[in-house]
This record gives sequence, structure tokens and C-alpha cells, in this order.
Amino acid sequence: MSKRLILEVLWGPGQGRKAVVPAGGAVTIGSGAAAGWRLEFDGSLAPVHLEVRWDGATAQVRSLARAETCLGGQVITEGFGGHGGWIRAGATDLALAIERHTPPEEPPSEATRAAADPVLAALRGEPGRVYAVLDAARCERIGVLLRESPAPYRSLYDGHQGDALAEVAPYLVELGPFPELLESLVLEGWDQPWGIWLTAPPDRDTEAVRRHLRKFLMVELAREKVYFRFYDPRVLASFVPTCAPAERRELLADLAWHAIDFRARRLVTFRA
Repeated sequence: MSKRLILEVLWGPGQGRKAVVPAGGAVTIGSGAAAGWRLEFDGSLAPVHLEVRWDGATAQVRSLARAETCLGGQVITEGFGGHGGWIRAGATDLALAIERHTPPEEPPSEATRAAADPVLAALRGEPGRVYAVLDAARCERIGVLLRESPAPYRSLYDGHQGDALAEVAPYLVELGPFPELLESLVLEGWDQPWGIWLTAPPDRDTEAVRRHLRKFLMVELAREKVYFRFYDPRVLASFVPTCAPAERRELLADLAWHAIDFRARRLVTFRA
């Protein structure tokens, strides 16, 4: 089966938004309602600015507006790109990626699969919406898996800070609709502190979860504000048991927080 093409907004208010194009398909992109993929946050885009067609191997990019469209830094009327390419239209940069394009350096062993199966089963069986909070600073592979998945994701940092720290930021991604990404993150990140897992009520969308998590990015210690890496499973597992009841309720709220205990090789869950 031919893999799909993933278009991703790289920077700014639309960062992490994606369009997925199946082999033989196409999408138009612009700021207006007539565009197949509307990027309304960029007023410098034409209402229908460009079209991207995907044949399963090569992306054909065609400008549909008088305003410039660039492919790989070159102004084009029509051009061709592939995995790792990028498009600039208006003030928006779009990355091109092929779904699940880059295999892991070492496939997970049978022992890892056996140990991880109960964790995967527990996460899949959780009621509500399953999320991961991933620390991109831990491993470049995290960014590769996110870019090559159709799952949209958001940095917990905002604005210029988010752009400047994009390569080392914590990212929130919903995994329920994307079981392949969930499996890859658990298996490839086994024995590594890549991040934590959350389960939210069905009516709590990604932005609501993100707003809650952003409250805890900085904490004050000895009259100095420092980053709080609550998304490190080791930090979470050691911090939550020390919390007073009110502190625990403030942090955990209506979310279930999950961390892999690598020594016990099991999933540990915290609730308010």
C-alpha cells in the first residue's frame, strides 16, 4: 500500500497542524473557505494559494495565485518535491513528509515487545482521550516519529519561545486516533524517559489539556523560577507522592497521569 504524504505547518500559531494526502489525491491550500485545507491564521495567503498532488512517490506543487509560492527556497509556478522538502506560501512554512518513512535504527526486540504489551493494552483500554507529553530534547527520534505521523501535535511553549526551543520542547499529541504512533512511541522509547501519558475525559480537547499543562512549566524555588520537567516519568513518579492533597488535585485535575516504571516494567497511574 502506498504511503500518504503529510503536510505540516512548521512555525507560528498553526504549528503542528497537518493535512494528509493519500496516493492519487490532492489538496488545495489557502486562507479562504474554498481551500481544501484552510490556514485562516495567515492573512498573507491567497484564498486558494496552491495545490499539492501526491502520486505515492513525488509531490507536485502548483501555484494557484499571483502571490509567490516557494519550493525548497525557489519561487515556482510548478515543481516537484518529496520527503524532507518544504514549501513557503504567504508567511507559512510547510514541511513535506512521507508517512512512517524512517525505520528505527534497531527494531524493538521480542523481549521489549513482551514487556511493553501490558503497557500498550493498559493505555488502549483507558477510557477517554489518550495523550502523550514527549520531551523532544531526549532523542531526535521523537521528532521523526511525530513528523512522519498524521497526528497533529503542539509544543507546550508559545510564541517566540516555542519557535526558538522547537527542537527541545515538550510536545502534546493525542494518540487515540493514531494507534500506530502510540505503539511506536512505547516500543521504541522503552527504557528511555521520552515522556508521560495522559488520559482526559472525552469532552476535554487537546487545547484544553495543553492550557492546563502550561500552568506547570515553571515553578518557583528559593525565589527563582525554574523549568519543571513534570513530563519526565522519573520526575512525575517521585513528585506526585510528595504532594499535599490540594497540590495533587491542582496538578492532576480530571486527568489520569501515567508513567512507565522501567525497573518494575509496568505502568504507574496517578489520579487526583
